[in-house]
Amino acid sequence: MQTLDRLPLTRPSLPRLRRPELGWEAAAFLVIALGAMALRLWELDGRTMHYDESLHVHYAWRLANGEGYSHSPWMHGPFQVELTAVIFRLFSDTDFTARLLYVLFGTALVFLPFFFRTHLGTTGAIVVALLLALSPSLLYFSRFGRNEIIMSVWTVALLIMLWRYLHEGRDRYLYMASAVLALMFATKETAYIVAVIFGGILFLVSLPELVAVATGRTRLGEMGRAPALLLLIVTLTLPQWAAGVSIFQESLGLVLANGDGGTGEVGLPLWGPPYAIFPMADLPLAADALVIASFVALPAVAAVTRGGRRRAPWLLGAGAAGALCYAFLALPDGFVARDWLIAFAALAVALVASAAIGMLWRWKVWLLCAAIFYLIWTALYTTFFGLFVQPHGYCPTETGAALNTLCAKVGGVFTGSWQGLGYWLAQQEVARGGQPWYYHFITGSLYEFLPLFFGLAAIVYFVRRADLLGLVLALWALLTLLAYTIASEKMPWLIVNITVPFILLSGKLIGELIDRLDWRRLLRSPSALPLGLAPLVLVAGIYLLKRSLDQGGLDWQGWGLAAAIAAMLAGSAFLLLRSRPRVGVSLAGLGVAALMLGFSTFVGFRVTYSYDDTPVEMLVYAQGSADLVRVLDDLEREGVIPDEAARPAVEMDYEIWYPMNWYVRQSQREGSVEFRCYKSETDADYQPWCSPVSEPPSTGAILLIEGHAKRYRSHLEGHQASGPLKDLLWFPEDTYRRPGASREEQWSPAELKEDARFIVDKVTAGQSWKDAMDYFLFRRLDYQWWDSKFFSYVSPEGDGSG
Repeated sequence: MQTLDRLPLTRPSLPRLRRPELGWEAAAFLVIALGAMALRLWELDGRTMHYDESLHVHYAWRLANGEGYSHSPWMHGPFQVELTAVIFRLFSDTDFTARLLYVLFGTALVFLPFFFRTHLGTTGAIVVALLLALSPSLLYFSRFGRNEIIMSVWTVALLIMLWRYLHEGRDRYLYMASAVLALMFATKETAYIVAVIFGGILFLVSLPELVAVATGRTRLGEMGRAPALLLLIVTLTLPQWAAGVSIFQESLGLVLANGDGGTGEVGLPLWGPPYAIFPMADLPLAADALVIASFVALPAVAAVTRGGRRRAPWLLGAGAAGALCYAFLALPDGFVARDWLIAFAALAVALVASAAIGMLWRWKVWLLCAAIFYLIWTALYTTFFGLFVQPHGYCPTETGAALNTLCAKVGGVFTGSWQGLGYWLAQQEVARGGQPWYYHFITGSLYEFLPLFFGLAAIVYFVRRADLLGLVLALWALLTLLAYTIASEKMPWLIVNITVPFILLSGKLIGELIDRLDWRRLLRSPSALPLGLAPLVLVAGIYLLKRSLDQGGLDWQGWGLAAAIAAMLAGSAFLLLRSRPRVGVSLAGLGVAALMLGFSTFVGFRVTYSYDDTPVEMLVYAQGSADLVRVLDDLEREGVIPDEAARPAVEMDYEIWYPMNWYVRQSQREGSVEFRCYKSETDADYQPWCSPVSEPPSTGAILLIEGHAKRYRSHLEGHQASGPLKDLLWFPEDTYRRPGASREEQWSPAELKEDARFIVDKVTAGQSWKDAMDYFLFRRLDYQWWDSKFFSYVSPEGDGSG
């Protein structure tokens, strides 16, 4: 098997940007991409906003309207918010434009295999593009305001950059990879998983050379391409991992990533004693300026001498680092908490270490890569270097004016490099969603059965053939599945991250099956019959199983069908023996793939283009109900919500803030809609500004969650009530979750033993198979949505704007 660094150099297959040529290959990809875009744009505003969607687009809308934005890790990276704000400025703010960014990235993902076709094979790349276009989860979440589809683009693009660098050795791929890494880490924290997986694969490939470097037999700058890529990923992202030291914070007696929101910002170091008093070097300002100038000037002078020219980058870098360090210690006036200083020190050490390794490798190339990475990353995390930032709310005033101003303007540098990882490490203990470890196996089987089935077959196929790219794709797919299985937070949109590598893996396999057949000869002979027989046998088998489960056994008609299936299997076996078995298996596999693709497309359309809260789909989690839009339409049609009002005409319960806030954003700004807290002092999360309903409201309408509606019903007797109405929807999780499970301890032997018993009981129960078949084929379910409810109360006078 060839090693990555011994692969022959090949000329780039990309068309030159200055002289584009539209051949049949490019035309095929363009047609698929345009079709994918049409599918993603169709009725893009048809579905009610999801809870998370409304969160992201709300802050994008505020940024577009000049209110600024500051990074907060609970919304993940700033990229989607800032780009959506640009779209709002260009095209106005609507449900359609709120989701347009994700459509564009979903379409870009479909076209990306064009740049990988030399290695996937043209047929394989086209198959991959088709699968990406029609995948149910990718289609659904390409029309959805979350960043998984954006991350998929960055991940596939990074893979292409890495692989092309391995084959072509051109530095431009390092520069592009640096940009992609910056965008990835500015999009979502799953970038850490991608970096570990790709870095781990490169580490395995580079191990012999890394041993040679460690033993001094090879210099760092003489490493091959695979270890060079590993070095690039490690050095550019090393400061992003600094918050990882918080794993040991309990044993160290520190709080470097706070997990208690009641004591401070989650993910940040705890602000509290002991403190360090600044300035530490209390000199006159002129003396401080002289020291800083000396740090810069002396290395610069030394660098132009004969002996210092070779060491110029090191001298200048050390001088700049010294100047910055002294400025930090001498210029601020205030005090800083110990744990914050330790966090700053950890970041500084990581930054210096990464720069030192990069400079020892190829200092000119690394400096350019680092400049690209940090320019993009810093611009996004500081909302374009503080130009459009909303001052960070966490900035402590005790640090003094200088540091406080710096924090307010470019505090995103710290939240992005420290709090991003710190926040999600703290969340792992929470196990958000409370899903079982086998959650992604269920969602994958329901929606992505094609890439999972053929992806697993491809792993066996490529291992046996020792196909290098196939092995890399297999490792990527398996490690991704493993990572998201282990991670405590499991949500339906995360299936996107698992689906993409399995699509590349299965698409490469299907492409090779197509290419190795002599289609002209096969289509003129009976040898092609397995192409149609295999899917026919599969359909008949599924029908027979469904019939047997419905009737509790087989009747004479069922046995007749079973005999027919057996005859078809015998005929298929005869044709396989008559022709070459390898050809027959390939044809049968392609027939099954075509059948799966057809049903998968149907599944994708069913989940994507149904907007009336039916059917009950497992991809739905905290989805806004269609009732939200209906009740607002009714209030507007009846004139209850006026265009302008001297005082609020409609009051809304804060408990329905997301996603309702998106739909009333203009009315809220104009004063005709007001959100209020109606909790009483005995309620959880009560705040002093909450105001329970104590008399009939004077507004034209009031919207209350179900609990508050029951509590304050006596004050609303004269109002016209509508409800209960659905606010947010969740798939009924008791259909697959084990009762009494503790997901915070899901990997304990006791919990795993109970899960195993639960799974065995389900698999061996005939009713479970019947229910599973009913849901898989027809989305029949005996359970209703889990939901939160609210009521609408309209005053007899209608418009209460006065």
